[in-house]
Amino acid sequence: MELIKIATAGSVDDGKSTLIGRLLYETQSLKTDQLAHIRQKSEARGFDYLDLSLATDGLLTEREQGITIDVSNIFFSTPKRRFIIADSPGHVEYTRNMVTGASTAQAAILLLDGRKGMIEQTKRHLYITQMLGIQHLVFAINKMDLIDFNQNMFEQIKQDITRWMEAAEAQPTTRTFVPISALKGDNVAQPSSNMDWYKGNTLLQVLEDLSTEDKKEQEN
Repeated sequence: MELIKIATAGSVDDGKSTLIGRLLYETQSLKTDQLAHIRQKSEARGFDYLDLSLATDGLLTEREQGITIDVSNIFFSTPKRRFIIADSPGHVEYTRNMVTGASTAQAAILLLDGRKGMIEQTKRHLYITQMLGIQHLVFAINKMDLIDFNQNMFEQIKQDITRWMEAAEAQPTTRTFVPISALKGDNVAQPSSNMDWYKGNTLLQVLEDLSTEDKKEQEN
């Protein structure tokens, strides 16, 4: 089965850990004891939902601080392909770690908070993807549930990113935008009834359909 490595990048609190946990959950890649741990911790925190960010719990210090400071490789699969996700830190001071995580990646998920849109950290992550020659960029506009699934705000973010990339002469092979709610699961693995204005594929479908051919091979 075909394997693809995907780098992830997002600023602090954009919901990257929750998104990765959601992907693991939706592809049934979490073990029974992991699900039990997530359910127990979620209930202890008074949540009426599964806190899927707990799926990527790493070092004790990271859990205590609520941040990710190192790059972790996370594996999951669907009937169509196998995935390695390089989970890179979101804090500005650990941006260099993304280079490690993305150095062998064929694609990158760039996560943005729908309330904030494109910020300076987004630009740093984009520069890194272009420096490393990553072919496929997938922009996951997260927390759409917190902006009432507003299409205009999604389109504005999409326009801002497109304009910046054109000015920077960034030319990935593909560029895809998906409005999601990692917390609720909207458009991650299943189409969202809250965003019937969005006619594209879910995030997981986008990842499944990415080409793993080298760009040079495609041009020959």
